[in-house]
Amino acid sequence: MLARSILTCGALLALCVPASAYTQHTLHSFCSEANCADGKFPNGGLVQDAAGNLFGTASAGGASGTAGVAFELVANEAHTAWTYKVIHDFCSADACSDGAGPVSGVIIDTAGNLYGTALGGGANNGGVVYKLSPGATQSDPWTIATLHDFCAPGDNGCADGYQPAASLSYAGAATGAPYDGAATLYGTTSNGGAHGGGNVYALTLKHGVWSEKPLYQFCAVAHCADGIDAQGGVTVGGDGKLYGTTFEGGAERSHGIAFQLTRQRGGGLWRERILQQFVPKDGINPAAAPALDAAGDLLGTTYYGGMGAQCPDKHGLPGSKKCGAVYKLTRAGNRYSETVLHRFCSDADCADGRNPNSGVLLDADGNLFGAATAGGGGHNRVGDIGGGVVYEFSDTYHVLYDFCSESNCADGSAPAAPIMDASGNLFGTTNGSSQASIAGTVYELTP
Repeated sequence: MLARSILTCGALLALCVPASAYTQHTLHSFCSEANCADGKFPNGGLVQDAAGNLFGTASAGGASGTAGVAFELVANEAHTAWTYKVIHDFCSADACSDGAGPVSGVIIDTAGNLYGTALGGGANNGGVVYKLSPGATQSDPWTIATLHDFCAPGDNGCADGYQPAASLSYAGAATGAPYDGAATLYGTTSNGGAHGGGNVYALTLKHGVWSEKPLYQFCAVAHCADGIDAQGGVTVGGDGKLYGTTFEGGAERSHGIAFQLTRQRGGGLWRERILQQFVPKDGINPAAAPALDAAGDLLGTTYYGGMGAQCPDKHGLPGSKKCGAVYKLTRAGNRYSETVLHRFCSDADCADGRNPNSGVLLDADGNLFGAATAGGGGHNRVGDIGGGVVYEFSDTYHVLYDFCSESNCADGSAPAAPIMDASGNLFGTTNGSSQASIAGTVYELTP
């Protein structure tokens, strides 16, 4: 474990000063062997059940060597040690029914079942939505059911789309309530659909059978105003509307948009309303759905854009875009206006982090927490590009933890945004490490 100082940074990051400390615990390290049985490279976030157990996915490794796993971490009574368990190995065979490559996290229902998406596999090799159900006891195996098979890759005329890269959502998810196991599930595909640019879909359960219905089809033209590639999924508002982002597309030179979908009368496709056309100075290319606060405002991140110099590439060399931002879209009646809460700087190993590719978490007081995949200022990294940070934004921006700053880099790098328990502890995953034997971690940060 390692205690790190929080850094409080100015709006344009002229300087950062120490504030307080969080303590980092590595709960599990994924191995980097070719056929690592416990999986490797967890890309998505975590979910926690009522007993405090953690669940997530790793996108590769497992029994097949390449298809990934779903896993559980169980804490002892004192929460001083965790036991890791693979609860499902995804299959790498062609057209394997349970899918392959789960690159997003899972959601949990009130009975302890897990629901998620896999990027590939399934009957058409275009990905699936799956459900994992626990056995009667802790030692009994979990069972998997495929709820939907997506279209074959390259079939851009198939309305269902293919390659679902985002987690599922449902009404009430924004408040932290578990899924009830029966309400409509919502998600996105990053490719395919009737126009080729992916879609937003709904899954409904009726008489024990799940059915999928595309709600909105994105176009595949680079500058199409309605956006392309909603890779971050959607958030369901208390008003029943869906809120999301597209990584590309939009009228502003394909920099991405924030959108709202409203159900049309008569049960047809939903109507899209563009809430924000992202522009370079304020951040572009959002990779995650926004969070909703109590006032109905939207908060999120962009992977690129902002201010300063061009963002370095993985070798520390100048790239073609800037390093990302944290934004807020404030609702006033039926209109939204953008405020940039934080612009990430463009140093190769910038202390405040850079390039956030996951969204933000809001706590009960309205403070937001997130992660940036690179930067951090620790300098003990391959290429000196940084291992990423977990941050908080209240009135100012604070770095809570700087990853990959240990001499052997056992804490991982490239973190995903955390979840929070009732005690304020944060839990999340990292996707890698500069230490050759580690292919990602599960972490805990305690205040």
